[in-house]
Amino acid sequence: DISDILFAGHETTAYTLNFACHALSWYPEWQEKVQKECDEFPSPNPTYEESQKMKILLAVIKETLRLFPIATGTARK
Repeated sequence: DISDILFAGHETTAYTLNFACHALSWYPEWQEKVQKECDEFPSPNPTYEESQKMKILLAVIKETLRLFPIATGTARK
């Protein structure tokens, strides 16, 4: 679910988007799929509910979060 990046701080969102773009540069065929999905989406500013229909983009974001986790570990006292 895309809320993983929607409710994070701005730096973690920027980090995720940076790595998603970097990873897409390795796979131009996936970059084209994401671009096509975005171009064909009816709303230029999708709501959260509408964004859930963007399956390819959602898969890319989830894979980015898997490969490049935002927080690799946390410590507590």
